[in-house]
Amino acid sequence: MPRFVILYHQMPSESQRSNHWDLMLEDGNHLTTWELPMAPIIGNRFKVLPLADHRLKYLSYEGPLTENRGSVTRYDWGRYKIIFADDTQQIVVLYGQNLIRRVTIEKIFNSIEETEIRIDSETINLKNPKGINDPEKRWNLPS
Repeated sequence: MPRFVILYHQMPSESQRSNHWDLMLEDGNHLTTWELPMAPIIGNRFKVLPLADHRLKYLSYEGPLTENRGSVTRYDWGRYKIIFADDTQQIVVLYGQNLIRRVTIEKIFNSIEETEIRIDSETINLKNPKGINDPEKRWNLPS
């Protein structure tokens, strides 16, 4: 199975861009990447920004980025399985270190072409022996 990573990307204080999350899916010799405006918490649905392909090194990298682009911290990583894919939609199951979740990536065709991601709640299986179901508490997510 191909690999994935979800990174928390902290931007430098002088940056025009906000801190965000990056979802990266391995696709051959690169990572197909989307910028998420908020944490990938169960049940979230939001518009995302497709980014340029990234190098595979980001699967395991944490730390500062070159050219004063901030720093990244790994939130979750592991393998993924494609359940469905066509020109407008891709459904994958992420088998992460902490969560197993289904993610739907969908192109929305309206006046402008947008991309939306849905983190589905009905298929989540928490690997959590203590039963903490609040990801905000469990992950100590940055604001």
